[in-house]
Amino acid sequence: MYFTFASGRLSYDCVSCNAKCCRGYGYYSRVDGELSRQLEMRRSLTLFVESNPDSSSVVAVGNCAPGCFFLSDDGLCQIHAKHGHEAKPETCRLFPFNSFRRLGPYLIVQPHSLCPLEVVPADSTSTCSDHDALLGEMVRAGIAGVVPVCESSSQDREQLVADERAVVRLSESFPLGGTYVDWIASQMPSKPGSGIDEHRLTIRQFVSKVCDLTGMTRDASTETDNGLTRTLVAATPFLRSQLLLYPADPKQSGSWFPIEVSQVPLALLSLYLFALSAQSAGMTRITFQTLAALESRFRPLLHTLVHTDSVMVWRKGVLIDGNGFEKPEQRLVYMRLAKALLPSVQRKRKATLGDLILEYSPSEPLERVLFIKRVSAKLLGKIGVLEREQFSRTKVGRRLHLASSVQRFALAHGGDTALRVATRRAR
Repeated sequence: MYFTFASGRLSYDCVSCNAKCCRGYGYYSRVDGELSRQLEMRRSLTLFVESNPDSSSVVAVGNCAPGCFFLSDDGLCQIHAKHGHEAKPETCRLFPFNSFRRLGPYLIVQPHSLCPLEVVPADSTSTCSDHDALLGEMVRAGIAGVVPVCESSSQDREQLVADERAVVRLSESFPLGGTYVDWIASQMPSKPGSGIDEHRLTIRQFVSKVCDLTGMTRDASTETDNGLTRTLVAATPFLRSQLLLYPADPKQSGSWFPIEVSQVPLALLSLYLFALSAQSAGMTRITFQTLAALESRFRPLLHTLVHTDSVMVWRKGVLIDGNGFEKPEQRLVYMRLAKALLPSVQRKRKATLGDLILEYSPSEPLERVLFIKRVSAKLLGKIGVLEREQFSRTKVGRRLHLASSVQRFALAHGGDTALRVATRRAR
C-alpha cells in the first residue's frame, strides 16, 4: 500500500465545510449489511439504487442536490447517528481517502479532491490522515468497491513506489522556512558533478521560458511565502501520483498521459507558478483543493511546458486534427505548427517545442495564452521526443498507418491550401 500523503499531515472538518461531499454526488454501498440498514430506514430508497456492472456485491445509490437522503439539517449523517460509523456506506466511511488505484500489487491511496483538506500546523498532527488508522479501517471490512487499474511511465513499479515513498518522507522533514525552489531542487535527479547551484540555474532558466510562453511575470526564485510553500510541499506526493500514473483503460486515459519521473519537478514548478498567478489574480488562499484543481485543469499545458527544451515530433500513426479552433486563421497557424513537428522536418531543423510554439503563437498576450492552451490539449499524448520516436517500435494498424502517411505527405509537400485540406478527416 502506498499513501500519497504524509501521515497525519492533512485534516478536515465536515461541519465547517457543510458536508459538501454529501450533496448530490451519490455513493457506493455494499449489498450485504449496509444497504439493508438503509432500506430499513428509507423503503423508498429502492428507486434510486443502481446495479453496478463491475461488481455484484456493490450498488450505486444516486442521491441528488441539495443533499443526501440521510443528511440531516445540521449537516450530520443520520445513518451514523442511529447505527454508528461502521454502518455507513463504504464510500462515506473511507472518504476523503478513498480515491484508490492499483498499480501491479500496490494499492495507491489518494485524497479525494472534493474534500477541502487543510494542511495541519508544523508542530501538530491529525488523526484524520493517520496511515495506521486508515489502514485499520480498510482492513476491518475490506474494500468492496472496484479499484481501477493504472499504469505508470516507469517500468519498475517497485522502484517507483520506493522513490515516491522517499518523497513522502522528504515532505515530512522539509524545514520550516525553506523556499519552494529548495524543495524543487531536492527532487531533481542527481547527475555526476551536479549540485544545488546547477539545479537552481536549471530552475531559473525554466521559469524564464515558462514566463515567455504564458506571459507570467512572477519569479519563483524570489518567492518566500512560506504558507503557500508548506501547502505545496504537503500536496507534492499526491500531485506526483497524478502526474506519474494514468488509467490502464484506454477509454479513460484520453486526457491522462504520464510525465517522466525526471520531469515531474519541473511540472510541479509550473503548478507553483500557476498558484502564484492565482494569488495575483485575487485568490486569497491556496489550499490542497486548489492545487488539485490546477493540476487537473492545466494537465495538457503542464506536459507542454516540461517539454519546452525538447525536440518533439508526431508519434507514429497519429492523425493530426485541426478542428476545435474558432477561427480558420487559428486553425491554419496550428497546421503550420503541425507541419513543423513532422519527423522529416524536425530531423533537419531540430527546433525545441518551446521555440516552435513561440514562433507560431499570436503576439497579443491573451490570444497567445488561449492558443497555447488549445495547442497543448491537441498535442497531449500525440508527440514524443525525436530521438526516442526514431527507434520506436509502436505497432500501428494498416489503415491508420496509411491514413497518417497520406496526411503527413500532404503536410510536408503542400502549401497553405494543402494545410487547410489536411485539417479534414483523413480517409
